[in-house]
Amino acid sequence: MVSQIERRVVAQTGRDLPEPAPLDLEPTAGRGSWREVFGRRYGGRTLMLSVFQFAQTIGVFGFTNWVAILLADRGYTIVSTLGYTFLIACAALITVCNNWLIGIFHTYGSELFPTRIRARGFGFTFSWSRVSSIFVSYWVADLLAAYGTAGVFTLIGAAMIVIIACVGSWGPTTNNLRLEELSP
Repeated sequence: MVSQIERRVVAQTGRDLPEPAPLDLEPTAGRGSWREVFGRRYGGRTLMLSVFQFAQTIGVFGFTNWVAILLADRGYTIVSTLGYTFLIACAALITVCNNWLIGIFHTYGSELFPTRIRARGFGFTFSWSRVSSIFVSYWVADLLAAYGTAGVFTLIGAAMIVIIACVGSWGPTTNNLRLEELSP
């Protein structure tokens, strides 16, 4: 398959392809460790992704899981709120952004650790999303009872602001960088 693509490029350009640059396939310094995940080079990334993961579950699932109840609190019947929830999912109003966020952060987060510690680093930081998922329903229910939908949307909005601030201020830029440059 690759050779067919290469032949087509040569035929279109009329030039031979350059030889690929040699890759250093030697494994990097041994196996990774937890010390490296929390050390000077990757500790900031670990902290940033941990905060991000904790907040994204609140922001994404706080809305997605509670939209029907939030509408019911505004006076809509449960049957109509489920219909509205279905329409929101189909029309992809906020849902498409939430799903985009979920898909992108998995790639971004795993790029921030070298292969030798990727499972440890990303696995640890992702666990914070599971921790916050334990509490988000309780927090939403309490805020809904005490402050109504405004309190819930304040929590969701605050979580989204934490995500933006966290990645925007602590997160390294990954565009146009090879993985070996980004996470040596």
